[in-house]
Amino acid sequence: MKSDRTKKIAFIFITVIMSLVAIDCLLTQPANEQNITTVKGHFKAIEVGVAKGDTSYCLYINENQTNYKISADWSGCFQYHNFINNVKQGDELTVSFKIEHFLGLFNSIRAVSVVAGDNTFMSVDCVNFKIEDNRFKMPLMCLLVIAFIWGYWFLRGTKLK
Repeated sequence: MKSDRTKKIAFIFITVIMSLVAIDCLLTQPANEQNITTVKGHFKAIEVGVAKGDTSYCLYINENQTNYKISADWSGCFQYHNFINNVKQGDELTVSFKIEHFLGLFNSIRAVSVVAGDNTFMSVDCVNFKIEDNRFKMPLMCLLVIAFIWGYWFLRGTKLK
């Protein structure tokens, strides 16, 4: 009996987490003039983060201590190798960012555009395409995971009562 209770709790937990992810993706708005802020500064550093095969970046400028995160979701829009080959410490950067609110629980500053001189290393158009793409794919994947787990348990004869 304890195993049935554990399975119920696990199923409910996974369902809630997947539902929160799906809702967050559905509520994420594209970047536009009303929800982005642009700052100019001088390039200080960039950090590369790799977690579970996904690459993200943290961009810093001299003028403030803000961490302008380029998330793994949007890292395909950032031309990292081109950036590190062409931008040196102290070069002027224009960074546009959006504050993401994950269901009102916490805020994250995410870069949506990175420009140095005449070179655009990350564009808002690409980020907006990724947002729209995720708006369809992520809820569908979450629904499929929930359906798979539900189907697996019921096909094995374990019923959630």
